Amino acid sequence: MAIAETTDTTTILNKAIKKFTTDLAAGSGQDTTSWICPNGVTSVNYLVVAGGGSGGEFNGGGGGSGGLLQGTIAVLPGTSYDIKIGTGGYGVSSPGPGVNGSNSQFFTVITTGGGGGQVLTGTFEAVGKMWVRVKV
Repeated sequence: MAIAETTDTTTILNKAIKKFTTDLAAGSGQDTTSWICPNGVTSVNYLVVAGGGSGGEFNGGGGGSGGLLQGTIAVLPGTSYDIKIGTGGYGVSSPGPGVNGSNSQFFTVITTGGGGGQVLTGTFEAVGKMWVRVKV
C-alpha cells in the first residue's frame, strides 16, 4: 500500500492544496512517504489528523477521535520532509477493549491516535423509572 499524493484543483489564496491519503487497512499502523519542498516555497499550512480508536466490544464505549493539528511551519526548498499517515484502530471481534489509532506526522508536527473504547463490565438492569429534568 502506498500513500497517494494529489493536488486539489481548487486553490485557496492562490495556493495549491496537496493531499496525502492512504488505503491501509485499519490497525495497520502507519504508512510513510516523503515530500520534497518545491522551489519558491518557504512555508506550509498543514492539517494533520491521526487515526481514531475503535470501539470496545459488546456495548463498550466508542473509540476516541484521532488528534488534529493545523498551523503553519517554515520549510526549505529542496528539502525532503517525512509524512506518516496513521490508520484507525481495527474492530474487535472478541471480548476486549478497542484498539488505539496510530499517530500521524508531517515533519516535526505529530498528532496522537485516538484511544480504543472500553468494554462493558457489570450488568444492566431495566427499571421502570424515568428521570426528566425540567428547567424553570
